[in-house]
Amino acid sequence: MIDKIACKRYAESFVNFAKESVGTEKIVAELNKINSLIESHADLKLFLRNPEIPSEVKHGVIIKILSTDFSRCAQECLELLIEKRRVDHLPGIVDFAKTFSLQERKTEIVTVRTAKLLNPKLANEIKLKLESRLNKKLQLEVAVDENLIAGAEVTIGHTIIDGSVRRHLEDLREKLLAVTVG
Repeated sequence: MIDKIACKRYAESFVNFAKESVGTEKIVAELNKINSLIESHADLKLFLRNPEIPSEVKHGVIIKILSTDFSRCAQECLELLIEKRRVDHLPGIVDFAKTFSLQERKTEIVTVRTAKLLNPKLANEIKLKLESRLNKKLQLEVAVDENLIAGAEVTIGHTIIDGSVRRHLEDLREKLLAVTVG
């Protein structure tokens, strides 16, 4: 089981460690790329999580894989996770690191889900209108959810604004079921 408290502590430590050398945004991007790399290669994932393989061997492989494309700071973060047998915590660490990075920049994530992919111009217009209305700096993430049928669902923090056709149909269904025919 993944320990969220440990993920948060590692993320905070990694972000603070990287702040002076490579910067918060770069370490978050690099940790995210490393996580994607590990998740997309099942053999690498098994290798890194195997307790029977000594840490030194894993360190050697990591240096060969990461040395050209990643900062020494990112390599050291991963080496620590290997040493402490916490590589499986990396996805959670990346999520918390992203949150810390956004907080540092006083930015909030907004997720817009639509039935079809938004064109970039429309996505940017939505972002600008939401920033103006909320008086906050936002980072827009766009996702496709074909179950929405049409319309959009916007998530800002813990607030969901559901303007989807699916939601309207569900509301209509509830109203029709509540009507008594007599």
